[in-house]
Amino acid sequence: MLEDRETVRKDLLAAVERVRPVLEESAVASEEARCLHEPVVRALHAEKLFRLCWPAELGGFEADPLLEFEVVAAVAGADTSAGGNLAVGSTHTAMVGAYVAQEAAD
Repeated sequence: MLEDRETVRKDLLAAVERVRPVLEESAVASEEARCLHEPVVRALHAEKLFRLCWPAELGGFEADPLLEFEVVAAVAGADTSAGGNLAVGSTHTAMVGAYVAQEAAD
């Protein structure tokens, strides 16, 4: 199990590095618009980073709190707003996924 977690950790941090240029390029635009710049949203979705805390059954990574913080911190290192949005977005959608009825998940 620990090997699986380490593989997921490496994959998620590699995904952050792939989106880092977009995050850094859009940080000022996001700040000025007071919302995430569209290229940032697309990049985070493309790398499935909003699935950070989702249950595996729903296509998520089931990140434990330490891994979640590590990934969010890596994103926030490139763009603080994107890190905050990822923390809220991945956690809140995971709570819904964790507690929905099986019919809704299907």
